[in-house]
Amino acid sequence: MTKIKRYFRFLLLAGFIVLLLAGCLGKTSVLSTPTEPVDLNLTRTSLAQQILANQLEQAASTLTARSEKAAAASTPTPVETIAPIASPTSPTSTPSPVATPINTFAVKTVQPTLIPSLTPSPNPTGIATVEGGELSLPSPTPYSPADAVLFADDFSSLSGWFVDDKQKYSMGFSDGGYQISVNGAASPIWSVPLANYKDSRIESDAVQQSGPVDGYYGLVCRYTDVNNYYMLVVSVGGKFEIAKVKNNQVNFLNSTDKENSRIHLTGNRLRADCVGSKLVLYVDGVKVLEATDDEFASGKAGLVAGDRSTSGTNVLFDNFVVIQP
Repeated sequence: MTKIKRYFRFLLLAGFIVLLLAGCLGKTSVLSTPTEPVDLNLTRTSLAQQILANQLEQAASTLTARSEKAAAASTPTPVETIAPIASPTSPTSTPSPVATPINTFAVKTVQPTLIPSLTPSPNPTGIATVEGGELSLPSPTPYSPADAVLFADDFSSLSGWFVDDKQKYSMGFSDGGYQISVNGAASPIWSVPLANYKDSRIESDAVQQSGPVDGYYGLVCRYTDVNNYYMLVVSVGGKFEIAKVKNNQVNFLNSTDKENSRIHLTGNRLRADCVGSKLVLYVDGVKVLEATDDEFASGKAGLVAGDRSTSGTNVLFDNFVVIQP
């Protein structure tokens, strides 16, 4: 800004000197005679003044422009402030409610001691169950005459019987005998050797080791195929039944529950006589039930077990024998 002022002063001084010189030079001698026409005779003073005026005007314009430029340079340029644009807010997801237990109970589990007992223990289904059944019977007296024995097996050879393990049942050799376990199968689970008999007396030791008291187990006679045979069975609850399975449908020929005290958790000796049209069931040598049917005249002999309303019947057999009556 100081340099501009000095420059402006210099121009003013120069202009004054020019005007002074023009005035001096413009004076003509009184004796001189003008040689130029009157309309073109511009005095030097007027010309110098016009030139000076133009120069001053130009200088003033230049000074004004420079002054404005300097002023603009000295003034800070305003910076436009842009407010940040808020990013769209995503909707806040509401977490799913988590169920919190109102009460927490400490549960102490006590392992029950399994003692063979005829007193059934209740289960959640309302059907009593039995635990701890163990086959403990004296060895049967050999049958006489010996030649009347058609087939005998104490299961020590581990052969001659079905061995299988399915989701709904299993059968095989166990604890020195032969075991059938049922887990909700819709039909009886049986196992029979290959021989066929017309009339026969079938015996076996048997005990229900565990499961519902309304499960059943016993002996099969005159087995013709998987859908047709007789079965003579008992239940821990004291029920005795003789049934004909025809076309895989169980038809009870006779049943009773009057001898319920005869079934023990140490086992019983079961016997089925299938002679002619008569079917007779014995428990420990005592006749408990009989029925009559002549539809199946001959067939295989074997063992059977099954569930009713509650699954889990587990039975152990031993000392199986088939005798000619």
